[in-house]
Amino acid sequence: MNTRTISRNIVAIAMAALLTLLVFGVSDANAVETTGGSPSKAAVQKPALPTLNVMKKGFTSIKFAITEEGTVSGYHVRFKAKGGVWKSKYITKKIFKVKKAKLNHEYYVKVRAYKLVNGKKLYGPFTRCKHVFNGVKPLKESEITKIWYQSFIHGTKKAGQQRYIMLHDTEAYSGPVNVVEGWKSDNGGTVAAHFVVGRDGKVVQTATMARILHHAGWGGPGNYDAKFGVGSNNGNGKGDDLKGRVAWAGYTSYGMNSYSIGIEMCHVNGQNYTAAQLKSVDRLIALIDKSYGGYGGKIIDHKTWRPSNSDTDANFSAYLKSYQTYRRHAK
Repeated sequence: MNTRTISRNIVAIAMAALLTLLVFGVSDANAVETTGGSPSKAAVQKPALPTLNVMKKGFTSIKFAITEEGTVSGYHVRFKAKGGVWKSKYITKKIFKVKKAKLNHEYYVKVRAYKLVNGKKLYGPFTRCKHVFNGVKPLKESEITKIWYQSFIHGTKKAGQQRYIMLHDTEAYSGPVNVVEGWKSDNGGTVAAHFVVGRDGKVVQTATMARILHHAGWGGPGNYDAKFGVGSNNGNGKGDDLKGRVAWAGYTSYGMNSYSIGIEMCHVNGQNYTAAQLKSVDRLIALIDKSYGGYGGKIIDHKTWRPSNSDTDANFSAYLKSYQTYRRHAK
């Protein structure tokens, strides 16, 4: 083959190569560029947007499930309590828990996936923030019947003075409205709780949560004011005007009224507590908690403050334990 023929062949090969580049392009947009056998960060597709779902809430941790299309190396989770600061965590499993979560508090969580490329993280986009209330759905104001009566009120709590939610039984077969009407005509209208919950789940409110009402009465015997950290109402009108009080022999503590919200359940000793009633108490406690920034106070029953008192009855003991642990009647 002579020199001229070789030159013509080289030109033909070059033209064919140029034509191929023009037709098919320099590279496939999805191809992996290699340098020393490793993919470059620029050429690897970013992870897709994952999905974040709540698996379990209402306990001391909130559990989430992550679903992802395609292969990823792990996940970057950001989370915070309402009013708190953002925290970050890197995980490789598709299950994530917000640990030490507070009951009846609000949380925000978002997540993005990542791939490891040359030892560095290539991130996909964050999901939208998932807003989670870690508890039961609070009772709405529109679901509460309000019956105000001025003589029920014994004063107004100061900031930080709300520390307890006290549960009572009415020991009467009447519904909430009749119970409240009875309070108006008894003891000069000075005895009342903030809320009454019927066996059908209906709720009546008698005063705002910031008001001091006579529902706890005398505690003890002994210095229960000091035991419960509720100050003292010793007749000097410090937080409670003490109207309508009836002295009990050996009982000297009277501070609980000024530091608590009272909830009466329509119930007679020996009856069951209905599902509708307990659900409303759950939601009412969630409402109280929400009103006080996520925690409305320690939950106790009346006989915790006054051991000689009969309410609530033995049927309620398991519910009370659950309320004190999970702030609802059952786990």
